[in-house]
Amino acid sequence: MSWKRGIWFRTTGIVPYNRITNLDIRQGPVMRALGISTLAIQTAGYSGQVASEIKIEGVTSAEELREFIRSMIRQMPQPGDGTGGEKNLPATTDQKILDELTKIRILLEEQKKQGR
Repeated sequence: MSWKRGIWFRTTGIVPYNRITNLDIRQGPVMRALGISTLAIQTAGYSGQVASEIKIEGVTSAEELREFIRSMIRQMPQPGDGTGGEKNLPATTDQKILDELTKIRILLEEQKKQGR
């Protein structure tokens, strides 16, 4: 998701869908009378801030927009466990890793026997 802010001084940014943590709809009494809302989007690493990272103001169909963004988030691959690997590796990849580890273990055991 990309965004732009400002008239005189422009700020732009890109927020990956998989970093979005909160999607809040805000609507005061005047906004309710006008039929508009503000969609506030917070991301991981920005949650501790008072203000949202992205605000989309004057939205007439905030619920639909929020659901659209949620659907985009669900389509994104989920982050791994921080090791750089994928969470659900295919069985063939698991087998290749196991085979390689077995070969390494055999080599280490042979080296250990030769060292005695």
